Amino acid sequence: MKHHFKCPNCRSENSVKISENDRGEYQMKKGEFADVLCKFCHLKTKIHINKVYASVDNFPIYIALGISLVITLGLLFVSDKVIIITGAGTAAPILTYGNEKSIVNAFNKYKIKE
Repeated sequence: MKHHFKCPNCRSENSVKISENDRGEYQMKKGEFADVLCKFCHLKTKIHINKVYASVDNFPIYIALGISLVITLGLLFVSDKVIIITGAGTAAPILTYGNEKSIVNAFNKYKIKE
C-alpha cells in the first residue's frame, strides 16, 4: 500500500511513508498530524492524517505473479492437468490484488473526526 498527499503550497502529489494500516492506528501511535516534506517545492509542513490517501502498491502483485508463473511452469513439466495448474497459477496474483485493494479501501474509508 502506498500513501500519498497533495502539497498545500504547490498542489503536487507526493508520497509519504506510513507503516500503520489505518488512520485510527496512526492517530493512536503518532497523533492526528503527519510531518511531510514536499519533493517539488521542499516545503516541510504538517498535514492532517485525513488528507493522506492510499493506493494499491503493485510490487506484491508482481512478486505473486512471478512466483506463480515459476510454479506453474514447473508443474506443467511434471503433470498433465493443464487447466487445474493454470487456474491455480492465475489465482495467486488475483487474490493478492484483492487483498491489497481491501486494505486500501479500509484505509481510505476510515476518517478521523476533527
